Amino acid sequence: MIVDARRAPLLPGLLAAALLFPACSPESATSDTAGEEAYILGERASDACASVSDRWPALTAATDLTAASAAYEGALQDYIRDSDAITGRSDDAAITAALAGDEVAAIQPMIEVALIARIRAEIVGPEQLVEDPYAAWDEAYCLWSGPIKDLAAAAEFAGDPRWDSDIVQTVDIAFIEGHKAIDGEPPAAHIDDWVVPPAKQQIEKTLFRALHRLVLAEAAAGVDDPAAARRALERFQGLEDRLEGRNTPGIAVVEAMLADPATYDRDELRRQIAVAFAKRTRKYCDEAVETGELGVPTGYKGAVEGRTYQALITPDMAAQLGADFDAGAYVTAWDDYLAAVKDGDAEAAATLSVGLVEWNCAYQAALGIGACTASDDEPEA
Repeated sequence: MIVDARRAPLLPGLLAAALLFPACSPESATSDTAGEEAYILGERASDACASVSDRWPALTAATDLTAASAAYEGALQDYIRDSDAITGRSDDAAITAALAGDEVAAIQPMIEVALIARIRAEIVGPEQLVEDPYAAWDEAYCLWSGPIKDLAAAAEFAGDPRWDSDIVQTVDIAFIEGHKAIDGEPPAAHIDDWVVPPAKQQIEKTLFRALHRLVLAEAAAGVDDPAAARRALERFQGLEDRLEGRNTPGIAVVEAMLADPATYDRDELRRQIAVAFAKRTRKYCDEAVETGELGVPTGYKGAVEGRTYQALITPDMAAQLGADFDAGAYVTAWDDYLAAVKDGDAEAAATLSVGLVEWNCAYQAALGIGACTASDDEPEA
């Protein structure tokens, strides 16, 4: 029986979390007991990160230039400057310019994007064998458990409750289980390659989903509310590098539309962003099969990355592909594919990947992409 994807329950998303982290329980949030010492999740975050959370209520409550400047200057600005040095961005300069221009609506989303960039920079640290992987993971967790969890909760509200009610839970679980999978005492600490890299992918790509949902919702509100349009424009900056190399021309289209709400076209804005994420998801529909990376951590990490990207595009796939597309069955096939890749079941993985590719390509066709691809950029109009 064909299931109407728009009525599909959230259960497949929750099952995916259980599949990825089957040992997760509320008690696992307390500490990491795998190493020589137990470290509580978050305890090695910097004092400077804690100060960001301390300043955040004043920043979110600011409705005028004076209040916004007072909340930003000092500890919060210092943290953004330090983050710029780590990420190679120039967020402080942009925020300072917005304050100078009395663009108060832009300040909070600009800072949120800067903090997400810092999270992305920190959570890759354990994979890169930084001296203290606990500290890197905890710094990211500190930012998540303060300002960015609020953003994720807002995204759940803005998104489709049938598919997006798991945003906060997904990131929470990934942080908990990733921390538990760091073992040993720095500088000799090491990670479980089956857990930490997939958890990194779940955190990063789920934050893209949160930004995506807010951009679409605030862009729609921006037709009547210029402040909402500006928030959408700034939050889109957190997605811009996802469009680069997949729909590079779409960046200018989206930014122009958000900068001038009179030109807003809901379907076109949605499509421009979806093009890039459809291609990025396509890569992982069969990568482990094509490369032979079955039963190994690298292949599993890629499959998890694809499944997490899939969560971003599932609602739009359901809307664009119609009744023939059983979205619930499709995400279940993704979960089965994860299990097959992890177990090294070549026959099951190959069979499942065919269906994953088929429907992704059907979605790309619905988006107007000329030929189904994982890596080709869209041509200039």
